[in-house]
Amino acid sequence: LQIYGPPVSPPTVKAFAATDIAPTTAVLNGSVDAEELEVTDCHFEYGPTASYGQSQPCEGAVPADTDAHPVSAELSGLAPNGSTYHYRVVATNTAGTSFSTPDRTFATVDQVITEGSTGISNPPPQSTAPSSLGMGF
Repeated sequence: LQIYGPPVSPPTVKAFAATDIAPTTAVLNGSVDAEELEVTDCHFEYGPTASYGQSQPCEGAVPADTDAHPVSAELSGLAPNGSTYHYRVVATNTAGTSFSTPDRTFATVDQVITEGSTGISNPPPQSTAPSSLGMGF
């Protein structure tokens, strides 16, 4: 039995630089080309090593065409102070699953700790009316 038809391909995926990096949050960015097939899953895998360990669904629509469409994922609850995270985009269509390569990384920024009150308060307003003290009336 031979079946003929157009060749099918798994999605083409790319990971781009992370943006909006803060002490405990970041936005991961990438693109997905569905290769004319419906994308049934799209997510970012991330974690402190290239073994990842966590995932976040993609935000952004990926229609069944041959154009690369932007996707992103907002992360929260990250470790602050220069913690390094690895990430990649993963997308699946009926032809298979693709992973973005190479592995991308970003580091969270240092958490700024603001000091408490300085103990200085605004002095009470001073009266501009003449004082009756020392006038000898």
